[in-house]
Amino acid sequence: MNVLDVSRRIVCSFTPIGSFPSLGANCYSWVDLRDSFNLFTWLVLGAVLQGLASLYLSPRYVLLPVIGYLLHRALWTLFMYRGLVRNPHMDEVMIGKFTAQVPGRDGSPPQQAAEQDITVIILAARSN
Repeated sequence: MNVLDVSRRIVCSFTPIGSFPSLGANCYSWVDLRDSFNLFTWLVLGAVLQGLASLYLSPRYVLLPVIGYLLHRALWTLFMYRGLVRNPHMDEVMIGKFTAQVPGRDGSPPQQAAEQDITVIILAARSN
């Protein structure tokens, strides 16, 4: 057994949560295939498929994949907006207004919202 077989066995035995099923003995997944190409390559592949569809299909059916994809994305965005589906871009984001509380001289949290007359301006933003 050589080093490549051992490393392949270690990599193939690791299955992260939410991983796709393996495609074969080489332990490659659909995610590996997707990540092997950049965005431009996927756009060119889609353009080629759309061009082939326009050659072989009736003109009324050529836009169905594009309209279907746009409808899918619009509905998915609406579901995320309504809270029916988890929005991965909003993980660890605190919704609403929050204020900073200045601790006391001994480091303990204040008993009231404003024990001292002080103004604290905190400018912060988080963008995913």
